[in-house]
Amino acid sequence: MKLWLIEGVLIIAPLGVGPPRGVMLIRNLTTFVMMLSSIALASACSATNPEVQLPVKELEQTQCRSIDGPNAYAFSEFSDIAGHGLSDTIVQRVEASMQEDNILLLVSMGQQPTGGYSATLASEIMSYDPAKDAYVIDLNYRVPTGAATTALTYPCTLLALPTGRYDILVPSFEAGDRTESRVIDISSNPFQRITIEGR
Repeated sequence: MKLWLIEGVLIIAPLGVGPPRGVMLIRNLTTFVMMLSSIALASACSATNPEVQLPVKELEQTQCRSIDGPNAYAFSEFSDIAGHGLSDTIVQRVEASMQEDNILLLVSMGQQPTGGYSATLASEIMSYDPAKDAYVIDLNYRVPTGAATTALTYPCTLLALPTGRYDILVPSFEAGDRTESRVIDISSNPFQRITIEGR
């Protein structure tokens, strides 16, 4: 008995009958089973392995007056950002710049005693960390080192993420050392994990 694979159909024929032209000859059932296993494994790996990088875009730096403490929030529906202290002008501008398949991420530094604080996107790429099974957002937190406006501020930044289902890690803001640079070293800061639930 001989086996042939013709356009995905297994053909069994008696010995002495040659394979049709252009058809792959399967010499025994073990070889055939091993081929199927390899194909299934490759398909499973491609389906479960996440992308190494995902894009992220900064839409706006602004003030979120209703958020007292450092925090991050993800919104799959744009209307959900209402009530987070954003001005109508900012809301309209962000809505106009967002794509339909974006997830909105709001990263807040919370209430600060003066001006001069900001959170900015350091890289427009989120890299996947396999040890944490999440994508890491690279942010720069800045603090005032000299004279600053003496008024309460609520600095935040709005980011656009691709839709989908995945986890992200957002570095939490902590004051840290303000003497050397306006940019805080956040390498030792804790991370906030957020699960993105795409539409």
